[in-house]
This record gives sequence, C-alpha cells and structure tokens, in this order.
Amino acid sequence: MTVVYTSHYMEEVELLCHRVAIIDRGCIIAMDTIRNLIGMLGGGVIHLGLPEAGDDLLDGLSRLPSVRRAGPLVSPPIEGSSPPAGGAEGSHAATRAPAETTVVQVETIDSRQALVEVIGLLNRRDVPVTSLQILEPNLESVFLHLTGRKLRE
Repeated sequence: MTVVYTSHYMEEVELLCHRVAIIDRGCIIAMDTIRNLIGMLGGGVIHLGLPEAGDDLLDGLSRLPSVRRAGPLVSPPIEGSSPPAGGAEGSHAATRAPAETTVVQVETIDSRQALVEVIGLLNRRDVPVTSLQILEPNLESVFLHLTGRKLRE
C-alpha cells in the first residue's frame, strides 16, 4: 500500500515517511529514502568555541582528512538549523560560547570522523574547547540544497 503525504514540515516528513520525493515547480527532482537523501549532502558542520583561532590552527584544522574547510564563524547559527537531539542520527550537542570566545566553523565530509580528528588536533596543541555544537544535515537542508529556495517561498 502507498500513502501519499504532502507537507512543507520536514520534521513531520522525517518522522512519518520511509521514502520522500522532493517536488520543485511541479517536477520530482529527487526521490529516495530519507537517509540516502541526507547522505548525498555529505557531512555536517562543527562549531567550536576556542579561546583564540590563529591562521596556523585554522590551517591545521583544514588539512584534516575529514574536514573540507575551517574558518571563523561569520554569523551565529540559525536557531533550529539542526534536528533535535536523540540517538546517533540526530547528534547535536551544544553549549553557548562565552563572549570572549572565537567560534570556528568546521565543514566536514564525515562529521563523526572529523570530530575525532579535530579533538585530537586540539589536544595535541593543548587548545581548550569552550563550546561545541554539531549540526547534522537534515531533510530541510536537502530541500534547500536541491531547490535553492526556502520551504515557504
């Protein structure tokens, strides 16, 4: 049996559906399991609160095998930009960084492996972490990536 459910509420879609078709301007542009659709985006993003982040440290982070790039966070993350905590799928741990902290954004190929590599590098360099936030891709970020439009445009 097939049930067709249409919604702009991606959180509901992630909870209720096994397979998803993303439709843009009347055409199906992607259709697969939620896990496979999210997987096509690759890794997530790690936000690190550090006492300071010089060019040498940013370069070291960017050279890690599971990291695409690392740099200072220009704007604060948007509230609700990642799925809620709960299990390995929705890994999301956050603490608010103190005002004197530099927040570094690390874009990853594989966020779990990158986290191990990043923490290892920071430990070797004796750099304390004041905050940590892991933002995993979700179905809404897949929609935005594929269409270039917000859900309610």
